Amino acid sequence: MSILQRMGLNLNIGSDEIEVVNPPEPPRVCPKCHGKLIKWGSYQREVTLEAHLGRVFKIRVRRMRCKKCGVTHAVLPHFLAPHQHFATSVRQKLVEKWALGPRCGAWPPNFTAVWTRCAAG
Repeated sequence: MSILQRMGLNLNIGSDEIEVVNPPEPPRVCPKCHGKLIKWGSYQREVTLEAHLGRVFKIRVRRMRCKKCGVTHAVLPHFLAPHQHFATSVRQKLVEKWALGPRCGAWPPNFTAVWTRCAAG
């Protein structure tokens, strides 16, 4: 299960990693059963940002586990959707450009192809 958390826009973008500067405290209550959440490690995830399209960055995602129901939750920054490698702003702009007209063509399964076709307009 994923929990989206507002992280602010203070990001430290390195050559291949993104670090959230001064992240807020992670949530402490399970959204499923309202039990207590404890820190349960973290993992790296890949993301593409709008300002750096074509580059893939790694971001560390904190995991939390509920002591009551045992469910593990990933605490995602607000600009990422679960199971997506493109930031939400990139996905929104792609849909807007695609909806503008036939120049962008039918929706292919690859965001990069749509961006390449539609970015200039």
